[in-house]
Amino acid sequence: MVFLKKVGLILIVFCLFISVFTFKIWGASGGKKQEQISSEQVKTEVTQANTANVEDGTVEELKQNQYLKQNDFKELNEAEVSIDKKLAIEKAKEIVGSRVINESKKVKVVLTKYTRGQIKKIPESDLVLDNYPTWVVTFYGVTLEKQGSKSTSGDNSVYADINVLIDANSGKEISTISHTSSLTK
Repeated sequence: MVFLKKVGLILIVFCLFISVFTFKIWGASGGKKQEQISSEQVKTEVTQANTANVEDGTVEELKQNQYLKQNDFKELNEAEVSIDKKLAIEKAKEIVGSRVINESKKVKVVLTKYTRGQIKKIPESDLVLDNYPTWVVTFYGVTLEKQGSKSTSGDNSVYADINVLIDANSGKEISTISHTSSLTK
């Protein structure tokens, strides 16, 4: 069940990225195709988006997060990894897109040895997440669309935090975990 929730959350973030990219291409022109936007332009736009709200987080904060408690986090020195903090933040920004970056109330970044819950091996991969060097970049206070059945209140959004886990040696995305925000709206 936890695995299905994580897969669902990953799909939510993926759908948001596709929605933002689709809007950029089709825009408000009623579906008439606008000038094609290159991936390099998107990267530049994401990189230039709001970066003033980035601060260092701590392993202790990750451990205290009720939605991440099934995982384990240990301290790791930046000298022990290939990807620096700045590049990890840029990679995470590319993943979440400019809407999330601009909407987030704050961003925290932590370098950690990450151990994933009970199932440490990523399906269909050789990756085993046991004391794995990982940058965790968290975007706090963003609005995400709920998945599944429609809400009776008519509000199909959730105020959330998005944790992007980046391989601290390759810079590749390991996982994205979204959950109810720790901030108040």
